[in-house]
Amino acid sequence: MRFLESISVGMKALLINKLRSLLTTLGIVIGIASVLAMIAIGDGAKEIILEDIQKLGGLNTFTLYRVSTKFVGGRRVPIRSKEHFNYSDVLAIEAACSSVKGVTLRLPSYSVVLVQAKDGSDMRAGYYGVNEVYTKLMEWDLQAGRFISTDDVNNATKVAVIGTDVATNLFGNASPIGKEIKIGSASRQYKYKRRTERFTQ
Repeated sequence: MRFLESISVGMKALLINKLRSLLTTLGIVIGIASVLAMIAIGDGAKEIILEDIQKLGGLNTFTLYRVSTKFVGGRRVPIRSKEHFNYSDVLAIEAACSSVKGVTLRLPSYSVVLVQAKDGSDMRAGYYGVNEVYTKLMEWDLQAGRFISTDDVNNATKVAVIGTDVATNLFGNASPIGKEIKIGSASRQYKYKRRTERFTQ
């Protein structure tokens, strides 16, 4: 009985103070909607970040590299060691680590190299020297052509895979497949184009 009376009193209070009731209800709805929106935005941002990281090689990828300088007595001095990572290290890691998906060498990027097409179009871009395993580790989708093959590596074929930005700047709307580009002082036949999405070259 008291429960029913409480409901009756509450309903009467709501009807008497209609504006206050409306504002209270509106505040509750806006509060809940704001919380849900923040959760959705956070989840969306997380997915975008994870997707971008995946395009750079994924969460389970790491790079080993040899630094060229070190600090001694507060000064940066060059490292004169002749020890470098080489292909035998790649083979050793593959042999010793059966759970590793793939191992590849990657020559460093030079961000100020001039890339030129035969018609004189040019731009500055970075590049990496890689082998056929690299695309498997990076999980890239090709927009056209194919990636570097084992035969290309074994025969030291001068080929390149380029991103959408480079293709557009050098060739416009024309297909770059089979064209030649000059990277720095070297000429390479340009057979492949990689689709770049969030992170572009």
